[in-house]
Amino acid sequence: MPGAAGLLAHAAGPVDGGWRVTDVWESPAAFEAFAARLAPVVSDLGFGHVQPQVTPAHNVVTH
Repeated sequence: MPGAAGLLAHAAGPVDGGWRVTDVWESPAAFEAFAARLAPVVSDLGFGHVQPQVTPAHNVVTH
């Protein structure tokens, strides 16, 4: 995602009734900054309030 400072990984795909998006962020602050920019866009598209499920990662492996 262009302009998503702090985004380490992004994956999305269809699930029953919608989409599942999984992101890995370098910090909670990086996610919160992006979410603040994204919320008005999501609202304008008619999705209403989206409540993300945040799960802290114990370990992230990249290669």
